[in-house]
Amino acid sequence: MENAKAGSADENKRIVECLHRLELIRRMRIQCMLKGTDAHRGQGPILDYIEQHPGCTQADAAEAIGISAPSIACSVRRMEKAGLIKRTADECDLRRNRLELTEKGRKNHIRIKELFRELDEAMLYGLDGAEKQLLISFLDRMTANLGKDKAQSSVSELIKELHRMEDENRE
Repeated sequence: MENAKAGSADENKRIVECLHRLELIRRMRIQCMLKGTDAHRGQGPILDYIEQHPGCTQADAAEAIGISAPSIACSVRRMEKAGLIKRTADECDLRRNRLELTEKGRKNHIRIKELFRELDEAMLYGLDGAEKQLLISFLDRMTANLGKDKAQSSVSELIKELHRMEDENRE
């Protein structure tokens, strides 16, 4: 019985290490592929949101994506400086900015989406449809094991919850 537990613990550790290594390598590939695009790793969801909601406010985007106001303000400044987006004052409330992609931003965003599609294809290369479905099933089960009440939550909802928890820990 002890050996079964030890073997199981070793297998569990190896699985977690594999998941961690996969995420680290994926992040490294993202850093490399974004060179020359004037975009940074975390800006994709912001560009997606602005593309789908032209004229949105920073607050709208932050809420939808699940990031803090200071985080989006920093990203918006960076993207504006790079010429990817433009901010215009809201006609009804000059304290609010409306966001839109520039032509450069649209072209970069199309290229970034293509790069991510290529990355996903490379990562999943050699897996057939049945294997992908099995992987989805395993990952869904692992997600449910850790957070039964959160297993069906969207990524943005989970990010918001994580930020809330981090803020509580700082207080």
